Amino acid sequence: MQNDPPDFQFDRSKKELISRITELCGSIQQTSFKILLLDTTPIIPGFMVSIMGHIATQGHRIIDWLREPHLDNIDLIAHSTRSIFETCLIYRDLALNDGQFFMDRVKQEVMRDELDIIEGSLLRFEHEKDAPQEVRDRRDILLAQNLPKVRRVFDRAKDTNSEYQYKAFYKLLSKYSHPSLYLLVGDRRYVYSQDAMLILADRAAVYLEAANADYSQMASALLAQEKET
Repeated sequence: MQNDPPDFQFDRSKKELISRITELCGSIQQTSFKILLLDTTPIIPGFMVSIMGHIATQGHRIIDWLREPHLDNIDLIAHSTRSIFETCLIYRDLALNDGQFFMDRVKQEVMRDELDIIEGSLLRFEHEKDAPQEVRDRRDILLAQNLPKVRRVFDRAKDTNSEYQYKAFYKLLSKYSHPSLYLLVGDRRYVYSQDAMLILADRAAVYLEAANADYSQMASALLAQEKET
């Protein structure tokens, strides 16, 4: 995922991309089935099955949108592609140091996300005391945990040797997936173009290939471990 040369070529047709993405999504799903069939699915592999399911879902959405004859879904393709990239980074970031702190970091990030959502929801009330007591109590419990901020995408990319991908494509994907002025009022010949769509879909295939390799390696290690026991 991180080592594309600067002179890469986007030469896969829509038909080829649909075929490749379909193949990769199927492989990821097969890997998740292998993990689920283990006699005992530990917490970490179980969590990984959820991540794999999310990535496969994004891939299937891209397939459906690529099959459309029009280009109106180009922003959705960009959004799902960006989601696949970010999910790959999350996994690789959590797996640093041989995954020694995997579950601790997962729990911290999930709780931090929950805290951010609660604090945002409290802003709906003119006075905080008007919010449900159980919501405020949960906020206080989470605040007491002194949780770190969820890591930025750039920091994850830098620490997982994916900085080039972030710099070369993340801003492009974001321009298409957010209602930027470029997307809203840019020259439609360039914004909604077959070439642009193929670039975005090609990145999705590249990131799915990386995810498939990561998860296949993890599944092989789990299966080997089970045989030893």
